[in-house]
Amino acid sequence: MPRVRRNKIKRRACTGCKRMGHNFRTCPEKMMTSEIDQEVADVFVEDDFTETSQIETAQIETTKKYPKVVICDDKKMMKSPHIVNLRGQSIRKFPKVEAYKEKETIKNIVGVDFASLIRTANNKRREEMNNKTISGNFILKEELNRKQYIKNYVEETKDRQKTNFKVKKINKKVFKQDKNKIKESILSKFSSKLQLFKTKLIFSFSKLSPSYWLKQFTWKRLAYQSIVIFLLVAIPMPTVGYFQQVKLTNDQIMEGSKQALFGLKSSTFSVLNSDIDGAEQGLNDTLQYFNNTKKILDSENKVLMSVLRAIPILGNSIKSRENLLNAGQYMALANTYLVKGIGEATNGENLNTTDKISLVSQHLKSALPQYQEAYNQLSLVDSKVVPEEYRGEFNDFRTLFGVFIEDLNDLVQLTDTLSLILGSEDFRRYLLVFQNNNELRPTGGFVGSLAVVDVQKGKIDNIDVPSGGSYDLKGQLDTYVAPPLPLQLVNSRWEFQDSNWFPDFGASAQKMAWFYEHSRNTTVDGVIAINATVLERLLKIVGSISSEKVGLELSGENALEDLQYQVEVNYNKEENKPKEV
Repeated sequence: MPRVRRNKIKRRACTGCKRMGHNFRTCPEKMMTSEIDQEVADVFVEDDFTETSQIETAQIETTKKYPKVVICDDKKMMKSPHIVNLRGQSIRKFPKVEAYKEKETIKNIVGVDFASLIRTANNKRREEMNNKTISGNFILKEELNRKQYIKNYVEETKDRQKTNFKVKKINKKVFKQDKNKIKESILSKFSSKLQLFKTKLIFSFSKLSPSYWLKQFTWKRLAYQSIVIFLLVAIPMPTVGYFQQVKLTNDQIMEGSKQALFGLKSSTFSVLNSDIDGAEQGLNDTLQYFNNTKKILDSENKVLMSVLRAIPILGNSIKSRENLLNAGQYMALANTYLVKGIGEATNGENLNTTDKISLVSQHLKSALPQYQEAYNQLSLVDSKVVPEEYRGEFNDFRTLFGVFIEDLNDLVQLTDTLSLILGSEDFRRYLLVFQNNNELRPTGGFVGSLAVVDVQKGKIDNIDVPSGGSYDLKGQLDTYVAPPLPLQLVNSRWEFQDSNWFPDFGASAQKMAWFYEHSRNTTVDGVIAINATVLERLLKIVGSISSEKVGLELSGENALEDLQYQVEVNYNKEENKPKEV
């Protein structure tokens, strides 16, 4: 049978004698001590001449210990010389200004008899009410008895009814007189209009008689009528022919515009595919189509077009087509500048990189105003004039074309900056740091590798890659720099590998340049940080690259894994330069 474990009951002990069975309040030792104290007190009171030995014996027998109290009765306390008065000496800003004192006035306390005032007011009100008469503004029922009040009310009601009855009789008589007058005026007007209608009808029937026409006949009148009839018959015939010619011209304009836009589209695709010759040929054809279309529009039916522009409905359609045609011309001219700049930069074998960038930038600056004017013309085009099968494509193109112009402005600024970075004006040296995003740091990752690149006129003159990476600079700093407080947990010195400490890249770049300068005693013109993920995205665009010296091929899918394996495991142990890969 398993043994049952029972919880032991803890007994409480007395806090005075530390024994079981009672508490401090019922402790016998405490009670004995209190009785002895009482006996000692009685001895001092009853017998003042008790011997000192007896008192001392009684005091010794007491077991209660009283705490000692030290009393210092030094009235001449020395002030500590270490006390500093932080408040300073208070200076009165207005020593001559006396405190404000209220002017002493003698208060006259006057007693008011409210009872007499109320009685006076009530007596005055009674006198006013007694002075009121029945013919006044108010009639009090207390002044009249009930019969007199009813009699007066009945008489007033009868008088009011009599006056209303008389007014009604007078109104009826007036209405009868007005009714007769209105009837007579309506009949008189109707009869006059009826008489006038009869005379006109008789006159119109008289015109149908031959005698009337013979009296009105003249040779001059006959000639005028013949000319009017001839014009009514002859004018519509050339008008219809002219309208057909305008319609044919409109069809030619639309067909020429369509061919020009198709040529513009094909030239743009040729530029994107680096086919400069095909782009130039397409732009020449496009400009030829636009010129022919513009010539048709300006030479033929010019007068009629100017008239039709003034018509609200037709004028909008004609103006929209002209704006579309002008936009195509400006766009073709801008593409010509762009293609020419790219062609000259591509075929210029003797030009360095910065000169090619500058050449493209100049042509871009010439093309930008043409593109902007083309966009302004496209904004004025009503999409309803475009054929329905191309309308959606036209609206999308107009929206994207505005974004394209904004990007082109940014590209012009970028080419100027890029030309300056690549040393178009002077020699440049840059510090490239490669950040591993798997080891997080404020600017993107831990600086494991670095390179110093010398550039001039767009050409790389020298690349220095330390074999040990950023740790090659460790211990070479010419001064001691205390690390930031959190970094002091792991490092006692602040060195280059931990210099990208700030989330603001500008601040971190300045710190990295400072550490490199004080470690290698040389300055750099700029700092460029490249994360490891950039290499993957770049390889997906460019394609795989390989190194015969190391025997390594890198692609966008496995670049980081292969590089990490090559640096940490598969490197030459004798040379011990893993970062040179």
